[in-house]
Amino acid sequence: MNPTNSSENLVKLIDFSMTRTKDCSDGDNKSTDISVRYCAPEILKSIDQSNYSEASDVYSLGVLMWEACSHGKVPYGSDTSNDDIRQRRLNDEQLLQPNGCHTRIWIIIEHCLLRTSEMRDTMKKIQSKFLEIHLEPTLLIECRYCHRQFTWNALDPHEQLCSQILSVRTHSSDSF
Repeated sequence: MNPTNSSENLVKLIDFSMTRTKDCSDGDNKSTDISVRYCAPEILKSIDQSNYSEASDVYSLGVLMWEACSHGKVPYGSDTSNDDIRQRRLNDEQLLQPNGCHTRIWIIIEHCLLRTSEMRDTMKKIQSKFLEIHLEPTLLIECRYCHRQFTWNALDPHEQLCSQILSVRTHSSDSF
């Protein structure tokens, strides 16, 4: 996102109230089902009413951000039926922080996924939080394993890799 040139801001939001699933493999009539993986709790609880709002779109955005941070994993699993997902969601099952998702990004996602619609951030607030992260001076942080320096968003994946390499090296030297 470029705060000085809005034409470079490529994030586009749509009206999730129009979202429908395309998969018909499990026999459900999907053409009339809402996308239970992405819709807000207030939509799931009162399916017959039109409770779509900015807050319900914020919730859907949170699920999309979760999906992006989890490298394309399907929310609530890909082998689960809509009925099972609906029940799990109504029982307050939450998405967990994906591996490698930076804490600052996860906090934004969590605020999008709050169960109470009035407590969720607005789109304007989300934009402001991302701009705040984007405009922070680049701070380099040292890897605790190899002591190379990385930006905050690259450090976690790098340290995971360093940890795995160190573990393999330690295990191989023990076998001699």
